[in-house]
Amino acid sequence: MNREETGTLKTSASAVGGGGSDDGPERVVIVGGGYAGLFAARRASRGSRRGGVEVTVVDPAPEWVERTRLHQVAAGDASVKRYPLAGLFRGTGVHIVGGRVTEIDPEGGEAVVETGAGTSRLAFDRLVYALGSTSDTSSVPGAREHAFVLDSTSTAEDLRRALEAAASSGASGNRSGGRVAVVGGGLTGIEASTEIAERYPNLSVVLLSSGAVGGGLSARGREYLLKALGLHGVELREETRVDEVSSGALKTADGEEIPADVVVWAAGFAVPDLARRSGLATDERGRVLVDASLRAVSHPNVFAAGDSSWPTEAVGSGPVRSSAYASTIMGAQAGGNVARDLAGKPVKPLRFGYLVQSISLGRKDALSQFTDGNDKPFGWVVTGRSAVRIKESIERFVVVGSLRLERLVPGAYSWRPAPMGRSNARVGSAGHA
Repeated sequence: MNREETGTLKTSASAVGGGGSDDGPERVVIVGGGYAGLFAARRASRGSRRGGVEVTVVDPAPEWVERTRLHQVAAGDASVKRYPLAGLFRGTGVHIVGGRVTEIDPEGGEAVVETGAGTSRLAFDRLVYALGSTSDTSSVPGAREHAFVLDSTSTAEDLRRALEAAASSGASGNRSGGRVAVVGGGLTGIEASTEIAERYPNLSVVLLSSGAVGGGLSARGREYLLKALGLHGVELREETRVDEVSSGALKTADGEEIPADVVVWAAGFAVPDLARRSGLATDERGRVLVDASLRAVSHPNVFAAGDSSWPTEAVGSGPVRSSAYASTIMGAQAGGNVARDLAGKPVKPLRFGYLVQSISLGRKDALSQFTDGNDKPFGWVVTGRSAVRIKESIERFVVVGSLRLERLVPGAYSWRPAPMGRSNARVGSAGHA
């Protein structure tokens, strides 16, 4: 049930850090319905069916699609499942509000929510900030105006329509075939370029990266990746920085102009400025500064998780790679700590380690690079159909499967513990896994 339809959005503010209202349940607001937000809501809602906790997720999208599948949406893959948020939380007591949080008053315990019906104020005793990240199109002139991104279902659909138009134009004889330029050599750029090349064989695809592609893989893994890009017909331009995007072309740092009918931007990421505007302590990028328990260092009634947070203390080992894996873990930990905090129990610091990087290379090929807990690759690499099955298993069961399992067995979702002897793990910017 959408709460703005019931007229039950509360307007009274709670005391800062002072627990729930005197005459009702504890109120928890989750800002963002992505990987971190979903798991935060599930863990925080442990007492909701007994009436002790009221959890509300605020997100403008009524459906959730795995961000790691958006390149498939852009390539027209109709098999990608879309999960209604209300369905994911059916029977859990979690409320879904279809809207966007535009202001947060941490001291007063209120969030301003804009919906199709207008503006409302949503009171909270605890808030989890999980807005995630978007592609950074602000750092290069013309990128925002002329490039497509893979941030949401709607932006992926915009790219799909542009690709179909370019492919149709080439096939009709109006052109000798369109050209697609993918900017960014991280996992998103790799997956997008191979998926597009496979789906639209009459389009030429070039992947441009400011550094080496696959630098986080083992030698064997990088060798296989480069071979797969070649087999897909993807032209690879490493050590190439794009300085400007215009209609129909890119300009590199050395002055070269590269023609492109469609530009896909997958270089770097940015976070919304809501936290900074709301008075939360943030880093220079606008990410909420949190301690090891993922509690905001400036406001004890706020927790943050995922790409929009920045741990100031160790949460594992080595930099925290910006990924779906890290976001689900951080969301679960933040939500669990909210539940502990409201119950008067000590919060727990996050400690986790890595296991694998899985990269899809079209629908028939993939690469799974196993790592140690510090995210350092070693020689064990699975490729081909076996890697496709590993990637699909991760996509299908880790998120949605774990959410459903947690409904039956609270706390069932678990992760690899952090290796001993390493510290200073903070959120990095290596791209989405």
